[in-house]
Amino acid sequence: MDDDPTARDLLVTVLGYSGHQLREAGDGAEALALAQAEVPDLIIADLLMPTMDGFEFVRRLRENSKFARVPVVFYSATYLETEARALATQCGVSHIITKPAEEFRQNHLRLLLAKLAQKADVVVPRLDAMIELGLQLASERNPQRLLASLCGSTRKMIGAKYAVVGLLDRDNRSLRYLFASGMSQEIASRLDLPQQRAAIPDGILSERHTRRLHGLAGDPRLAGLPGDHPPVHSFLSAPIISPDRVYGWLCLADKIGAAEFGDEDEGLAQILTAQVGRIYEIGSLYSEVKRYVEKLETEAAERKRAEEEIRKLNSELEQRVAERTMDLQAANNELEAFNYSVSHDLRAPTRAIDGFSQILLEEYSPALPKAVQDYLHRIRDSSRRMGQLIDDLLGLRVAREILDELKQSSPNRKVDCHVAADLLVEGDPNLLHIVLENLLRNAWKFTQNRPVAEIQVGVAEQDDESVYFVRDNGAGFDMEHTHQLFKPFHRLHSVAQFEGTGIGLAIVQRIILRHGGRIWAEGKVNEGAVFKFTLPARP
Repeated sequence: MDDDPTARDLLVTVLGYSGHQLREAGDGAEALALAQAEVPDLIIADLLMPTMDGFEFVRRLRENSKFARVPVVFYSATYLETEARALATQCGVSHIITKPAEEFRQNHLRLLLAKLAQKADVVVPRLDAMIELGLQLASERNPQRLLASLCGSTRKMIGAKYAVVGLLDRDNRSLRYLFASGMSQEIASRLDLPQQRAAIPDGILSERHTRRLHGLAGDPRLAGLPGDHPPVHSFLSAPIISPDRVYGWLCLADKIGAAEFGDEDEGLAQILTAQVGRIYEIGSLYSEVKRYVEKLETEAAERKRAEEEIRKLNSELEQRVAERTMDLQAANNELEAFNYSVSHDLRAPTRAIDGFSQILLEEYSPALPKAVQDYLHRIRDSSRRMGQLIDDLLGLRVAREILDELKQSSPNRKVDCHVAADLLVEGDPNLLHIVLENLLRNAWKFTQNRPVAEIQVGVAEQDDESVYFVRDNGAGFDMEHTHQLFKPFHRLHSVAQFEGTGIGLAIVQRIILRHGGRIWAEGKVNEGAVFKFTLPARP
């Protein structure tokens, strides 16, 4: 059993000459099939075969008890004799026949093994350096430390005496950082950044390709390096690039153990710099994002502090406003009480004076001297004027005065104004003046686009209460937005359409509510609006 036909022919010739009957098999599986058909007296098996080797063949053979006593001999090459005996011992094979081998094949094998050993001496350290660099690239987020790692690791992998990495500014005109490996700190410090940038040929950066030189006789200037650079005999440079831009370059000097850098060195340098270029770009973006996040966090913290300060100030302001509001409320209550007292305490005596004066004139006029009659008429006129003043104090007759002022401010406008003659109400005259002025100015403003504006002020009785109203034929509004009319700073029209602050109606509502009344509005877009309010009578 052997996968080599020549080896099988040799055994068949030798053993057949002695009178033995032989069966041939090219591998272990074929040999098992032959053994099942006819139990052999002896099996000679090659050790190394495809499909099933000698070791597996013996193991499978011994699983069947009828082959337990069939002897097996391993047939192996000379240079595998030691390994064959070890395997034979493990599987219970006691005899080994070594194949005859030519001396040329043995010598050739030794040369191949020697070359493989030399290759291993080169590849294993390079592989270790690549693994180390890969781990660093996977974990490093700092762009400068990343380039420093590239400088040292690439020098080890390629086998160079010196390595220098330069990082360019965005304009590619000057060096930002410089990293060196393989030279003393004193020599590295003498490498001037501007000189190093000037020494790198623009072709490396603009054309984005590597550059390889040899036979430099120790003169660094022949490689375009500054004179302070250590002696250089061979030179290799590659740009650190990404698909978008060139970030810098890698320079290697003096190939260890060779007169120049080879194609493999150049390819490896190109691969490493391209990978580092992409990782450097990602790291730079990561750094920018990190700085931006830190900036946002700082701004958020400052904003939080500012909001806290504003909250404190608002709290203090609210407290002060509450205190001032209480004081104002107390003053308003006193003023309302005073007005109410004046209106009722003065109205009765005034009417009495007018009434008694009228009786005297009607019943005793003939008996009274002319001068006395004149005094009585003057008393009556004065009492009527006093009554009128009292009515004006609590009435809404200021509506006509407000409309007259508005007409004077826009004399060219055509406005039909209708003010009811019997508008009397009890309340704070100053505050009610503010109510009426805001409502009338509102009507005046929102009718400015009408050729002929109409504004009406009146009162109507509804459900046993007086409902005062201000109606206009102006821009109107959508009833869906009625709930927003009286909110401070809320507007249903833009400033470009109608100017204003959006606080007037909120003030009107506050005043009406303070008097214990109600206020509401009705309207339709482009057909006008009406604002209605009630003011309950005092007991």
